[in-house]
Amino acid sequence: MQPLKREIGKKSIGMYGLKFVAMAVSIGFTLVSPEPAAAAERSYEIRMESQPLERAANELADLIAKQVVLYSEDAEGIQAPALMGTFTERAALEKLLEGTGLIYRYVNDRTISIGAAGMVEPGRQDPEAKASSTSSEAMDAPPGAGTAPIEEVVVTVQKRDQDPLDVPASVSVFDSAALDAYNIDSIRDISRLTPNFLGSSFTNTQPIFAIRGGSNTLSAIGTSEPVGVYIDEVYIPRFSSADFELFDLKQVEVLRGPQGTFFGRNVASGAVVVTTEKPSLEEAKANAQVGLGSHDAYILRGLVSGPLGATSAGKVSVSRSNRDGYGEDLLAGTEQDNLDSTSVRASLLLQPSDRFEAILSLDRSQDENGGRTLSAIGFGDSDERTSHLGVDQDFDRDIYGGSLRITYDMDSGSLISITGVRKSRSEELFSFNGLHYSLLPFAFQQVDRDTEEPSTVSQELRFVSADFGRADFIAGLFVLHEDSNRVVERRRFLARVGAVIVNQVFDQNIQTEAYAAYVDGTYRLAEQWSISAGGRYSVEDREADLRFIDNNNAARSFNAAGLQESFDAFTPRLSLTWKPDENASIYASVSRGFTAGGFNTEADSLVEITTPFKEETILSHEIGGRFRFADGRGYAYLTLFNQDYRDKQEFVFNRETFLGTILNAADATIQGVELEVGWRFREYFGIEANYGYLETQYDSFPIGSTPGNTGNELGSSPRNQFALTLDWRVPVAGGRCMLFANVSHSSVDDYFTGATNDPDLVVPSYEILGARAGLESASGRWRVELWGSNLLDEDVVLIPSDFIVKAKHLGAPQLFGAKVTLWIAGG
Repeated sequence: MQPLKREIGKKSIGMYGLKFVAMAVSIGFTLVSPEPAAAAERSYEIRMESQPLERAANELADLIAKQVVLYSEDAEGIQAPALMGTFTERAALEKLLEGTGLIYRYVNDRTISIGAAGMVEPGRQDPEAKASSTSSEAMDAPPGAGTAPIEEVVVTVQKRDQDPLDVPASVSVFDSAALDAYNIDSIRDISRLTPNFLGSSFTNTQPIFAIRGGSNTLSAIGTSEPVGVYIDEVYIPRFSSADFELFDLKQVEVLRGPQGTFFGRNVASGAVVVTTEKPSLEEAKANAQVGLGSHDAYILRGLVSGPLGATSAGKVSVSRSNRDGYGEDLLAGTEQDNLDSTSVRASLLLQPSDRFEAILSLDRSQDENGGRTLSAIGFGDSDERTSHLGVDQDFDRDIYGGSLRITYDMDSGSLISITGVRKSRSEELFSFNGLHYSLLPFAFQQVDRDTEEPSTVSQELRFVSADFGRADFIAGLFVLHEDSNRVVERRRFLARVGAVIVNQVFDQNIQTEAYAAYVDGTYRLAEQWSISAGGRYSVEDREADLRFIDNNNAARSFNAAGLQESFDAFTPRLSLTWKPDENASIYASVSRGFTAGGFNTEADSLVEITTPFKEETILSHEIGGRFRFADGRGYAYLTLFNQDYRDKQEFVFNRETFLGTILNAADATIQGVELEVGWRFREYFGIEANYGYLETQYDSFPIGSTPGNTGNELGSSPRNQFALTLDWRVPVAGGRCMLFANVSHSSVDDYFTGATNDPDLVVPSYEILGARAGLESASGRWRVELWGSNLLDEDVVLIPSDFIVKAKHLGAPQLFGAKVTLWIAGG
């Protein structure tokens, strides 16, 4: 639960924080000093008799050639156990401190501090582990005596474990401690604390994720999104199955900008990479959590992980969430925006030798609710938490998935195989507009039932080289097969009378065969300079089917089958990095990404479905600086970028016919800034902040013979986003317990939801304040906490609508709750 554990990742700043941000960046450019390094991974043959702890600590310090700081009053009266055998530093420290109530922390690569509770729980700060704490170890302990540095995280989005300063890209990392500290349960929660990342939703089956303004509102199964979502490096093909509950995770990484070299298709704007925690081979662990909250909410979570033998381990985790709705349809008498969710994850680890590892992961989740509360503006009781739809809306979803990751380590590098399977089924009945037909003065009410069944099988084979002194590289092959279905049943009811004037079915299927080969490498030109270059060549064959049924006019029905189109793209990247010392790096990069072309499989004419649209491309130029300073207590990351969209895929809507089609309609330019800073002012207090700035414009978006949307801003592109988080903790009860509090604040400027820049389709600016406070044991066995979200009770608009009548759907209101968590370790 140490939020400052990720060096890029938890942030939140309102308008008032801009001066602080500027100041922190200035400090980052001028104060550069060493950061503590992790301990060496070597083992020691130790022969130490049982003796007073202070003497044992001194003897261990001599053996490992490091300074061990231990105050005499802390060690008084404590007898250390005998140490006989082969131990790593971590194992030796844990054995020495077992049962003493003392804990240890690495101050830097030469100094270890031992003291009373208030640093890290023994074993949580693993000098042999490169990654941050796991979710099964979500009880990260607070900083210890003295001024604590911000602990390092590992960035994996470039297919190898890297220090953030070695990654020439804009990336934010949320480890399990940060996810826990700020009650992050969804990708939308991630977005509110990440610069230039926006999360919202049109409906449950159509969430909206936009990175640097890159998004689209295309729902047809023959389309793709420019933001990719991955779980354990397996691509999730549709957003309808990507907005899942976040729990039992190692970390979440948000990568901004095109990532065509490493990820290939459909990451023209960025990627969200979710990594689950693998089973523990060292010790058995278990935890359980119970929570209650507003709207009769409850949450039950549990995890069991541990060795099954000398070379194998297993893990099972479960999450169950339920909540009454915070909306109601007054005509249908049904609750809306409620929640009923169950998720299960299981994994098996096999490690028969130091060179071979296989991890099999499986997951299953099911969730359902009563649909969105789309409330008409200026009608009825003026309560925006009620609707007058008169439709028994419902949403039901099942998600299945699994992956097998096999790693074989050689002297020359690691050979990695990743096999992935993803499948889901979602069904949603919803009203497209905000009033029941009996209340409409004109036009109609549209009611859709959307059913989606995306399915993919993928295989990646990757070689990650060892460091050859001045160079290293990665090369890989990738294959994906997709077979996805989507059925839209659409009815329109005439205003006042309810006659069914439209009764149509769009039965869609898309099959995709995707292939790619990639290589990327880094060459160190000199001690301080390195150049990285890579490229990926992708080929994609797509076949689409559409069976269009017009139940009111059979003559308009048609069946278009076997429509085929091929797409290919080369997506290179090039970067130059200057690293004057281990605490600073400055880079410049250029990269290219693409979103695959496809078919408008929700067309109601043969002309539209038989006319494919081609891929869209984006070219990005970035310069950035990454700095650590003040003995690792602070950091500042700054990125400036310019991105050029070409052939951007857009849905062009005709308001006269209420029909539209998908075209490569636009070219656009996106410019902006991303800033992330953090500082631990005192040993028990830390602050992190970020700021995202966007300027977007359609350079060309003609419609017919008119300029159309040329000169407009891109949708889902707020000009300013701020975030600020505070972390405070202090030992109480003689160091036996820790009192903690976390606060997060985020603000988002108003933005248009679409390319038309319609003033009726603007999401107003908003701020979200969240907090958590509680008490936990120093031993990490239990925690009790109170939490609150949207404490200002802000009306956050998820989506506005002007379809027939003006309406809007609001996000969650002010919510409160309490949670109790218990841990069991060892045994």
